[in-house]
Amino acid sequence: MDSSVAVSRFLTLLGAGVLCLLTQTGHATLAEGFENGLRPGESLIGDVGIQANYFGIPATQGNNQLLLTTINAAPNSPDADAGYTPQSGNNAVAVSSLASFFGISESAIKNGTRTGQEGSGFAINLGSLSAGSAISLDYDFLTQEPSDGSGNRDFAFYTLTNQNGVTVIKDVFGATDSTPSSPSGNPFGNQSDYLNLTINVPTSGNYTLGIGVVDTGSVSTDDAPSALLVDNIQINPVPEPTTIAFSIAGASLLVALRSRFKKSS
Repeated sequence: MDSSVAVSRFLTLLGAGVLCLLTQTGHATLAEGFENGLRPGESLIGDVGIQANYFGIPATQGNNQLLLTTINAAPNSPDADAGYTPQSGNNAVAVSSLASFFGISESAIKNGTRTGQEGSGFAINLGSLSAGSAISLDYDFLTQEPSDGSGNRDFAFYTLTNQNGVTVIKDVFGATDSTPSSPSGNPFGNQSDYLNLTINVPTSGNYTLGIGVVDTGSVSTDDAPSALLVDNIQINPVPEPTTIAFSIAGASLLVALRSRFKKSS
């Protein structure tokens, strides 16, 4: 075999090995895809349920996704009078119940100066996570409120163990696209489309992730609900130091050998 061919094959194999090591450093674990119902360590409150393709919006992983809404169709409520019905069969709950569910104060469920009034929530115990790892999820915010903010600024948020208050994920200003026109019956006219959120884990410990969506309008007059679709919750671990070191060393060796091979050719 010609020596140049042998060296070229060696470099190709070395490159494949380095690529394999680099791939291993970013390997993520699926924490929840909602394919088999709720698991131990998960809880919900309000209008929350697992959906398949939701009025033309497919899941991003597998076939199922979680839907949380602000619909409260109690008798004589604005939502009931407007013809809305809970998507799970359960009504959204008051912000006081949401605050108790997430273990935070009512005043913390806020988007700027507007505080949530009623909505729904989901919590998942992610177990022990190391500092430097990351939580990721896919989400799609849906709303019947106008996207210019001229109505109520409904919003979606998350909570995390040992974190004060909430972090707003998306509000009506981000719902700039129309929902699919077919099939008919979708109670939400605008959406953000599916986006990805990454949450970095600051310190090692046991973590619970909470996800919620709330109305900010008066419970006695607001008849424009909002919702949040969630899917593909993953844990991205901290890369092993030895794996990183071997990857860097392998990449450096590959560059050096290729350079030397080109000079000798």
